[in-house]
Amino acid sequence: MIESSENFFNNQKINVSVQDFLEREVKQLTCFKYAYTIINKKDPSELFCISSYPEGWARIYLNNTYQLVDPVVIFAMNSFVPFQWDENLLIPSRMKLKEVFVIAQKYNVINGFTFVLHDASNNLATLSLLIDKDNADNIDNEIRNKEAQLQMLLIKTHSKIMSLYRDMNIDAAQKKGEPDDIFTHREKAVLYWSCMSKTYPEIALIQNIQVDTVKYHMRNIVNKLGVCNAKQAVRVAHELRLISLIAPE
Repeated sequence: MIESSENFFNNQKINVSVQDFLEREVKQLTCFKYAYTIINKKDPSELFCISSYPEGWARIYLNNTYQLVDPVVIFAMNSFVPFQWDENLLIPSRMKLKEVFVIAQKYNVINGFTFVLHDASNNLATLSLLIDKDNADNIDNEIRNKEAQLQMLLIKTHSKIMSLYRDMNIDAAQKKGEPDDIFTHREKAVLYWSCMSKTYPEIALIQNIQVDTVKYHMRNIVNKLGVCNAKQAVRVAHELRLISLIAPE
């Protein structure tokens, strides 16, 4: 199944294509149920998931934004290597964290193995394999011996979806017309200074406007380009040569 937060990797055609690719590849490597997720590290409420986990659990997880309190996600945010997990991964002091594993157990989501990837767009991508009680003893043979292939599968899958969305965004932007028709004068200025690695407060000072106004213009830029965040907007605008070569007055 495919689940996504609103406006976050929500093109159905692309997602089905990636799902088909992932399922074919997973079947060649393992018999475990899997979950491929993308989480926006700047706004973790934004989540995308392709999963063969129990559908009831997947929907509960998304509807309750459990990624905000999931010990596996918290661990993955600070990890760069694969890791095995169960309810003892963390010993949280807050009941909300314990709640995730308590409810997960009702769907036999008890322990697993997670591969981690941090991309250049500030996303956390993971590939988790669900280990049920019937195959827990085979983890070393079934997963650890294939760590390299499974990590590469995560890299290939994430590269595929990011490339497809990038191509879609470029096509959408090109259909909007010439650069002068896409952005206002102020939006061009915000894009230019963002490309120069200026922070929002620095851009506000340069343009003699408020920081909130800079953020407002950047949100408009993000929406016009059909991307997920400011960093992607700057990259796509640069690829399309929509950023002025000199600072707009």
